[in-house]
Amino acid sequence: MKTDLRITKTENLIREAFLSLIEEKGFSNITITDLSKKANINRKTFYAHYETKEELHEKIIDEFLSILNPVLFEVSGLKGVSQRQYLCSLLNKIKEHNKTFSILIKDKTSNLFYDKLKKQLTNNLIKTIPEKEDERLELLKDAYFALLLIVLNWWTSSKEKDANIVLDMILEFFSKKPLELLGIEF
Repeated sequence: MKTDLRITKTENLIREAFLSLIEEKGFSNITITDLSKKANINRKTFYAHYETKEELHEKIIDEFLSILNPVLFEVSGLKGVSQRQYLCSLLNKIKEHNKTFSILIKDKTSNLFYDKLKKQLTNNLIKTIPEKEDERLELLKDAYFALLLIVLNWWTSSKEKDANIVLDMILEFFSKKPLELLGIEF
């Protein structure tokens, strides 16, 4: 079934306006009136496409995460050079969509993107979870995820283009080397 070009254009206008408003004022502070004005549509048009702003938000997040799915699915069974290539592909996908990533991750009024991204990355990248729940493991996953996001934020807003350099930084940060750099020895 072919989608009407007017529908596609309207949905793109709504999404662009929505992301712009998230960047300006945060998801929680957006009203449908704000969105309608920004997209230059009426409220009825918005509701013809989406029931709520939450539905639109979740759809944008899920579409962004679906871009990462093929790469994440492949990386879990690989080792060495092959795994590195797939991780670089993942980083490049994020860089390719850096504007959306930056807007969604920097929004302090909603944790939905953060939570979904964390779940997706930890489910696909961390496969060696012991059967017994260990709070230290959960803390370690949280710490590594937070560090990964800091690096991704830096990279998506920097001029650095090479995913290999960023991957090397991530691997270095996840080793004992950062402690050594800080002068901490055990």
